[in-house]
Amino acid sequence: MNKSPTTYSITPLYARLAGFTCALLIVVGIFSYRTSNNQLHENNGFWIYAALGQVLGFTVVILAILAYRKKDTPHLPRWSKWNLIYFGWATVFLALDWWVLGRLVAHDSLWLTVVAHLLLLTGITELLLGSFGKLSLKRTLKYYRTELFYSAGAAILFYSLLNVLSRLWRPFATLAQKSVQGLLVISGVHVTSAPARTLLLHKFGVRFEQYCSGIGLLILFIGLFCLVAALDWEKLNHKRVYVAFLIGIGGLLLVNIIRVYMLILGGYFIHISIASQLYHSYSGILVFTVYSALFWKLSYKRLLA
Repeated sequence: MNKSPTTYSITPLYARLAGFTCALLIVVGIFSYRTSNNQLHENNGFWIYAALGQVLGFTVVILAILAYRKKDTPHLPRWSKWNLIYFGWATVFLALDWWVLGRLVAHDSLWLTVVAHLLLLTGITELLLGSFGKLSLKRTLKYYRTELFYSAGAAILFYSLLNVLSRLWRPFATLAQKSVQGLLVISGVHVTSAPARTLLLHKFGVRFEQYCSGIGLLILFIGLFCLVAALDWEKLNHKRVYVAFLIGIGGLLLVNIIRVYMLILGGYFIHISIASQLYHSYSGILVFTVYSALFWKLSYKRLLA
């Protein structure tokens, strides 16, 4: 008996990759909130997901750039019932993990810690399979194996440089503090400044540290810009490249200030946890991913000589 022919999706690979990345950032962000509230972040090894999340975010952005330069994409099978099944299993494993984390808070033990890590990793794997499908994932990994290798290597390098250059964050944190304070005053929120880059609101105080300085996002943007410029230097208008570089940095700093401002407003008008927890989640890398995609989509053709 002949098998029915495989039907292929016209949905670009980027849509599936973006969907998985957004789902992953949301899940890990929620679980980061869960673990940080109960001191599990450092004591039980859940800090590792912060590092992995940033490396993954860097990898996705670099891979998207390299894949775009390759022009064509592999044919991917359409979504089927298996995608929904994988998503269902992801929900089950993540719900179980949430329950185990609650038990871990009450009864700290090694085996509960291991189970919590395994359930989280299994849930993330099911999310990946749900976003792509098993055959689509295999085809994508095979088709982009070289680009994926270089993307992961560059992402690890960027993350290492980020840690080395993190000492430069203080001037950028001061800039963010002064700018956000001005925006809050314009918004009618009573706010005063205090030593050590701190803003005092009626309901809480916010200290501007490395997470809200934007230094990590700035280093990544510079690295990615240099990567693209080096790959396509012969095809680019060099004067426009320098102008775009300055515009890109200025725009990123502005977007980061708006991000912090919106988080503080959310904490002030909705719930304090929005301001206190999302500073340390993946809102920064998520905003950076969207900003980078829009920046290169709008600017790349204009940079060509």
